Amino acid sequence: MADEITELLVERGASWGDAVKTHVRIAQVWSGIFGFYVNSGQVALAMEGLKLVRASVNPDDPDSFKDGQAYNRIAELIYGHREAL
Repeated sequence: MADEITELLVERGASWGDAVKTHVRIAQVWSGIFGFYVNSGQVALAMEGLKLVRASVNPDDPDSFKDGQAYNRIAELIYGHREAL
């Protein structure tokens, strides 16, 4: 399963850019919207939470589970628990 998540992140990275850098930019936008500091790791964990909620609503669709694992992998990269995809 880990290889599938890595492939998903590489594929999405080709379309949307580096996940860690993107989460830094999202954190900057969210910080402006919310009026308090949000870091990139919090963004990844919040997005993972969103995917968990979606998975609970429709557990027969594996996409939300895969996306949740991908956001968890991004959080691991951000917090230094993984060195690369």
